[in-house]
Amino acid sequence: MNNSKLFSEPEDENQNKLVWKSSSSNNTKAQQEFNDALAKHKATIKQAQEIDMLVNFANAEYTKQILPKLEHQKTLTAQHTDVLCAIYIDEPVKLGKNQRQALKQLIFDICSQEIENNRDFYYNIILQLETTAERNQRLAEKQRIERQLKNQFGFDVDIEDINKSNFNSEEEKQAHKEKYKDFFEKYKEHESKEFEDYFNNRTKKDKQKSKAQINKEIKLAEAEKLLNTDINKLFKDLAKIIHPDRELDPELRLKKENLMKELSNARDNSDIADILRIKMLVDDLLPNNSNELSLNDSSIKRFVSIIKTKITELEKTIKQKTRNFPFELMVNPKTLNTQIIDKHIRKELREVTLINKDIEREISVLKKSPKHIKNIIEEYEFMNDFNWI
Repeated sequence: MNNSKLFSEPEDENQNKLVWKSSSSNNTKAQQEFNDALAKHKATIKQAQEIDMLVNFANAEYTKQILPKLEHQKTLTAQHTDVLCAIYIDEPVKLGKNQRQALKQLIFDICSQEIENNRDFYYNIILQLETTAERNQRLAEKQRIERQLKNQFGFDVDIEDINKSNFNSEEEKQAHKEKYKDFFEKYKEHESKEFEDYFNNRTKKDKQKSKAQINKEIKLAEAEKLLNTDINKLFKDLAKIIHPDRELDPELRLKKENLMKELSNARDNSDIADILRIKMLVDDLLPNNSNELSLNDSSIKRFVSIIKTKITELEKTIKQKTRNFPFELMVNPKTLNTQIIDKHIRKELREVTLINKDIEREISVLKKSPKHIKNIIEEYEFMNDFNWI
């Protein structure tokens, strides 16, 4: 897929000109720091937008190409487990005591890993293979959990029935949902209270602040107050320049109207970074009026600090967004593109396809020659021994 087509957008030549034209800060170190910070902020915003588009692209391709293969893999795994279970029960191959125990443990391991995908099927496999002692142990644990739920929530529940996922009809599914409706409502209330208690405890701990934290908050409050002053000053000065009412040129009037809307929105949201972005657009649109703005270096330094904070927040957001990919990508987000995702999708597709073919081949071999089970048991025992090293 062509990455340039995915992200192509019209570039306003003037938007790339980062020139601070305020008379009181012209050619100062603060001015250069501001220009650099604003340029990085703009680049980081663009990167965050591109990551959004890449995540959407990756999710769409994964859903289209990989998910169907994974769903087929679940079906094959169930078929494979069924064959293993049949060999264990019917005993078409003579196995030693330790081999039978290893085969049974292998089947139980598969059931444990896959039970969330098809609870009824794998639970039925467990029921077929467990001994009387294992059944008694499982039932004892089941009864213990059910007593605990009864004491905690006041409901008699069957934990095997409550986790049922396969139904013969929609009516049966709705009846099951209605049967445990009150219990789940109570359970959700319990979870909400647990979260609320946890949050309150964290809040209580947060209130126990150190002297350093208190001093830091005082400084932040003072900076916030100064920031509000700066925002109001910038808004008023910019509003005087771009107010469209007295503009006679229709084209320029429309541009001013749009800028004024953006400026008002940024002021309402106390978004200094956006106000500064608009200020740069005003400088380029009306270069002869830009010198009417007057800000000292201390204000500009505060702006730089705020923009750097915004950049840090955006970079954290970008890292979080990269975790939204349906697969792990050990790639620098700055170099990530659709070609890399395409390559990774193809790799994932090859791996899933190979696994599916291996499962299909093993099912076929076991059906034709059940004695192959000995090789599977030997490999399973080897892997278990290896994991202990």
